[in-house]
Amino acid sequence: MSPDAITTEIDIAGANCPWCFNETLDRLRAEPGVVDARASMRGQCLRIEHRGLPTQALVDLVRRHLHGAALSSSEPVMVEIDAHEAALHCTHGHP
Repeated sequence: MSPDAITTEIDIAGANCPWCFNETLDRLRAEPGVVDARASMRGQCLRIEHRGLPTQALVDLVRRHLHGAALSSSEPVMVEIDAHEAALHCTHGHP
């Protein structure tokens, strides 16, 4: 982690669409002030290192771009997820 960066972790329970998942990571990494963004669909979390960005701005970006996939009347549909700042730490990438 960069010495002056803040780490924000976001719970993304229900995010199971790989296309939205990858797009969201790309958008986060391109956001001015973001130093790094890592995520785990299996762990259902995002870890973002940033400088000077409000947590709510990061959560809002994730909510706009990240979705879950479900079936409705046997048709695939995108469903919203309730992304929010995580109460527990992400565990992906740790032994």
